[in-house]
Amino acid sequence: MAAVWGATGLGHGALEGWEIQSVTVSEDNKRGTAPDKIGNVAASKLYDDTQQVTTTYKATVKTAPSIPSHIGADINGITTTQISVSTDSEDFATMTLTGHVHTDGEHGTCKTVAHGMKLDRGFGASDFGVTGGESVRSSELTITCEHAEVPNAEGATAAGENYNPRIEISVRVLGSSPSLPGGFDRMTDALEGASEDFQYTTIAGIKSLAFT
Repeated sequence: MAAVWGATGLGHGALEGWEIQSVTVSEDNKRGTAPDKIGNVAASKLYDDTQQVTTTYKATVKTAPSIPSHIGADINGITTTQISVSTDSEDFATMTLTGHVHTDGEHGTCKTVAHGMKLDRGFGASDFGVTGGESVRSSELTITCEHAEVPNAEGATAAGENYNPRIEISVRVLGSSPSLPGGFDRMTDALEGASEDFQYTTIAGIKSLAFT
């Protein structure tokens, strides 16, 4: 195969306001074996050939680019079970999409749900609904769900479904007393300070979604 420069045409594909930075496509198989009378492998078979796909993007607009609106949805044919976004007050936003594609078998269309999360801007930090403090220094957003599958008579995927969708946020603000948006359970509220720096607070929370 000839050498190819860049990541064009790989992963979750082109998204408006974002440029692909890197893509990893891992082809994974399961392997069944049958031993002989002294424990050596007499026969083997590979099955459930599946591509695990991770695509990382960087925002290329100063205004807020859109995050894929539904968790569990197919993006460029990839069942996407995690959307991760990180922002910093001195950088463009980074987004990573994680999902899979079956080469052996298929699970059809799985459940999806809109998450409603948005960026405030392409360059700089987003608060993801957190209020309080002087300003946002950095933040992390993870929208994810679990995925279960069942094999057919020969081990290939016969059916699959998404479950347990949720949103997790972690926001670092300058100052103190930030508050999570409605519907989030507080997991962490940590104040930090140093003799040669300002005080910051990192607040983290989780919100359950529901597939219908």
